[in-house]
Amino acid sequence: DSKQVILNAPPTPIVGSTNLCTATPVTYTSTPAGGTWSSANTVIATAGAGTGIITGMSPGITNITYTAPTGCTRTTSVVVNVAPQPITGSNNVCPGTTTALADVTTGGVWSSANSALATVGSASGIVTGVTVGTVNISYTVPNGCSSYLPVTVNALPAPIVGSPGVCLGG
Repeated sequence: DSKQVILNAPPTPIVGSTNLCTATPVTYTSTPAGGTWSSANTVIATAGAGTGIITGMSPGITNITYTAPTGCTRTTSVVVNVAPQPITGSNNVCPGTTTALADVTTGGVWSSANSALATVGSASGIVTGVTVGTVNISYTVPNGCSSYLPVTVNALPAPIVGSPGVCLGG
């Protein structure tokens, strides 16, 4: 008596960053399509079963597994790092004026996504408006995780016109 055995190929290697930040979703991919995603520890990272969207929940290491429709699997290990706290401070500034941003997480570096709109001191968090528009200001900590704040550079108000004199009593 003989039996035919079908040998299925494993899914392709999982594509996606293996270093995640808390509360920041990342999309993973593998083929063949139509499989399911899972996390070995959902306290550390969750996996959208049919989407491949992996979200870091708390610091640690866990395995993410893709199970192809054939039942074959592919696994990768991910590290979840803590993202900095939300950026605080005013997110409005005018050209030539400044606003101070802060983050309670220490050790990070500030940057502007577009220094033609606004600059920011890399150590100070002081934002200077350059020209009208909206720009993302980021604060990145040594583990590579970032917080972002959109800052709007508003147009300066029109100059006040009229007589500069004021009469006493009317």
